[in-house]
Amino acid sequence: MRKERLWIENKFLEWIIYSFYRFFGGYTQNFKIPLGFWLLCTLLIFPTYYFLFEGVSQTSYGYYKIETVKNAYEKSLTNAIPILKSNLNFNNWWIKSIQIFFSSLFLTFFVLALRK
Repeated sequence: MRKERLWIENKFLEWIIYSFYRFFGGYTQNFKIPLGFWLLCTLLIFPTYYFLFEGVSQTSYGYYKIETVKNAYEKSLTNAIPILKSNLNFNNWWIKSIQIFFSSLFLTFFVLALRK
């Protein structure tokens, strides 16, 4: 009802935020939705990005070294879980920032759903 009222009152920014909250958080009624998105991002999407796009680096001899899957998962887990720290270097700070933002958001939605 509230989402419809926001649309009728032409409060489009609030409507977009409310729709985002409904899609990713499930209105805090189901803890499986944010947990599933967190696991999907942490275990599939971001490690794949780190392996494919940050895993290839040029050495001084001109050869390419492929980063192991272990390092890709380590990068992903250090961004997704606030307690963990790593000494690995990130090539793109904006991907790291996006993962930290969404992981924090999904963890917050998960905790809110557990509370209910």
